[in-house]
Amino acid sequence: MKRTEIGFVTGYTGAILKLLGKATSELNEQGYPIGVQARYQAVEIDDEFWDWLKNEADAIVVNVHSSFESYDVLKQVLSGVNVPVFSVEYGGESLSKNVDPEALATLTGYFMYGGLENIKNMLLFLANYCGNIKLEVPEPKQIPWHGIYHPDAPNIFNSLEAYQKWYKKSKGWSRHTIGILFYRNSWIEDDTAVCDALIRAIERRNVNVIPVFSYLGMKVGMKELGIESID
Repeated sequence: MKRTEIGFVTGYTGAILKLLGKATSELNEQGYPIGVQARYQAVEIDDEFWDWLKNEADAIVVNVHSSFESYDVLKQVLSGVNVPVFSVEYGGESLSKNVDPEALATLTGYFMYGGLENIKNMLLFLANYCGNIKLEVPEPKQIPWHGIYHPDAPNIFNSLEAYQKWYKKSKGWSRHTIGILFYRNSWIEDDTAVCDALIRAIERRNVNVIPVFSYLGMKVGMKELGIESID
């Protein structure tokens, strides 16, 4: 197997960088020679990365926001590369090039569903697409877009009834209840420290808490991924 170098730029959440690092490490331990260089647009991106992207990356994935200064630099860099560029967009300008629509749809599925297993398979899919490995990669694994979460629960809940049954048994049920609505990305990328702290603070005041994660993102392709859209 030939080593595959993958470049990644995101503008919506830096938490994905941690997940990418973990996925890459696990794949390397399993014998897959894959390297990832990733940057978050909210942090100034170094010139060395742009040079690496132009000269060494075998494939590039971008999920970027046009309001950042680095957007124009990224567009200029991408205009000069001949490798596959997969652009996961939320209805904005597509930066994809050298990829077929079916491959873009598959990669978008891995990225949007998220989670460690999907991110690992996304990296394997890219290595396979570049011709550096020969492997039948599983299709994107569907993961809930919405749910009720609690750091002490063994799983998420898809109904209020099921959550309340668990909560009453584990925590009791007091007179007052507070709901929390937070981004699905925080849950799927294991970035719940702030939410967990808020839950603990509320419960210390003897108040019930119902933390719900949901998805807010692109309208393009939402139906195909099974996401209900509310205008």
